[in-house]
Amino acid sequence: MTETAVPIETRIRRVAILGTCVSRDMIRIATDEAVQVKKYLARGTVRSILAKSPGNLSYGDPADLPGFERRNFETDIAKSAFKQLSNVEADICIVDMIDERLATWNNGDTILVNSKGFEVAVGKLPPPWKYRSPSAIRAETLERAPLWATKLKEAVGAMPIVIHRAVWAPGGGADDDAVRDQNAFLNQLYDILCATLPEAVAVRADDAFQYAATEHQWGPAPYHYIDPYYKNVWAAIAARFPAEAHSQQD
Repeated sequence: MTETAVPIETRIRRVAILGTCVSRDMIRIATDEAVQVKKYLARGTVRSILAKSPGNLSYGDPADLPGFERRNFETDIAKSAFKQLSNVEADICIVDMIDERLATWNNGDTILVNSKGFEVAVGKLPPPWKYRSPSAIRAETLERAPLWATKLKEAVGAMPIVIHRAVWAPGGGADDDAVRDQNAFLNQLYDILCATLPEAVAVRADDAFQYAATEHQWGPAPYHYIDPYYKNVWAAIAARFPAEAHSQQD
């Protein structure tokens, strides 16, 4: 396997991420943190981000949660992801949809993600709340995806959007059927986002790099990739934003 070199000459210095560790790790591994992550929002889904806030929901002290999980839990409770993005100054906004693997709790128009932060702070919710598995909500997710994309565009304004078409990779502990099933759904979702956001830059790793890592900082999973994956995707992004396109103000 030949590892793709990462172009250094790019105008990207600051990024916002609405996605998961697959995009955050890319910045760490491919740029050695030379690119600044101005905002990183994770543990959200299409349906949950668009849903209403639960209002008077009783839960434990979020201060007991690690910072990353606490911030994402509070963002989900407040439904503030798009508002936060609207206040970020960055060169691009990277999105990926790997967190569509997460289950949700539903109560009418209110939806909360069953994240680690939720499990610690809330645990389980009584009726009328209903637990929904990821596979049970796919059709609703696809139906709501165009609105999610439209709201994303409204939030980031003129900031370019990069759709990181991250999917599950073999070798991460999931069986082949599960990988194929999840990827069929993810590719449908990415296709909808690309159609709704024709001006967005869509990137994916070359097939030669689509492998899960046997050893990874966050442990084995079909969305924890080998290091060359991240460098390959970042090279594709950097190539779309070359240094000569940098504004005179920077």
